[in-house]
Order: sequence, then structure tokens, then C-alpha cells
Amino acid sequence: MDRFKQELAMRESHLRSLLPQSMTVDKFQGVVVAAVADNMDLLECDRGSLLKACLSAAELGLSLNKSMGEADILKVWDGRLKKNVAQFRPRYKGLMKLAMQSGEVLKIESRLVHANDLFEVVEGLDSSIIHKHGLSNRGEMIGAYCVWKLKNGETQFEVMNKEQILSIRERSSAKTKDGNIVGPWKTDEAEMWRKTV
Repeated sequence: MDRFKQELAMRESHLRSLLPQSMTVDKFQGVVVAAVADNMDLLECDRGSLLKACLSAAELGLSLNKSMGEADILKVWDGRLKKNVAQFRPRYKGLMKLAMQSGEVLKIESRLVHANDLFEVVEGLDSSIIHKHGLSNRGEMIGAYCVWKLKNGETQFEVMNKEQILSIRERSSAKTKDGNIVGPWKTDEAEMWRKTV
């Protein structure tokens, strides 16, 4: 970790030219060190990829603090480069934050559908979703949906079933050298369903 901090300090002038005006070099370095301290496996990644991943978070204004749930940096195997690299990944809360910051979206929500829920999709000119459920005995997750309201008053939605979501999970590049899925798909699967939709 000490060597990594030194490497980070040596890149200070380069970082200053890359960071958005809203972020100082000191603050950025603190964010990077905290992210690495929270996941020491990141020290096994190519350093350039780690800094690039952190810069992506800074440019988008997404926090790497786990309690905020906006973004992660994951250690993944790059088969082309034959080494571990760090990859920036926004979480669903981060994506919703970006949608709201665009000024085009007034409200956005993502929800899970379980086997015992009442769930209906009405398509056509007056499309809508009906979703009712209790607080317990909801059964396994079978799908997810996202609804949003635009500034012009229009509402839209997207619905995905379990098979569609798991198909996207299988295409994830967040894998180890052995091909095992890592990161939020393992630790926070329900959140990843919400992010996917």
C-alpha cells in the first residue's frame, strides 16, 4: 500500500490535468486509497488500469464509497493482456444518479419481481405496469423492471425476465482467470438485477 501511495503521488501533475474541476488531486488520491484499502486485491491489478478506473468515477462524479452504492472498481482477468486489470463499474444507484443529473429524468426507480407477486404488464397506447406484493413469502426473483418519468411528463418503463438478466450476467467481463464471476454479481445479485434492467 505504501508503494502504491508513492506511485500515486508521483503522478500528481498528470492527474491534475485529467481530473474534473470539481475534484482536487488530494481528494482524488484519498478516494483511490480508500477504494484500494477496502479491496486490497486491486493492488494486483495493472496500475494504469486502476488509475483509469478511478478517473472514470471522478469524471462521472460517482462515489466509490461502498455505503453510497454508486460505483465499484473490480479486479478482473483480461485474457487479451494476460493480467489482472481494474475496471470501473457503476452500480444501479450510480446509473440513476447520472440519469437524474442529465436534467431529462425527473424520477427513476428499479424494482424486483418475485414469483408470488401479482405482476402484469399492459402494452399498447396506454402501457402500464401493475405490481402488488406482500412483505414476506414473495418467492424467488423472476424478473425486474425500471420505470422513469421524463421532464416532459412522459413515463416509460423496461421489463426483463430472469432468463434475460442471467444471460447478461453470463456475458459479464467481471471474471477471474478461471472464468468465475466476481464482484457484485456474487455479493449483491439483487442489486445487479436492478442495475441490469
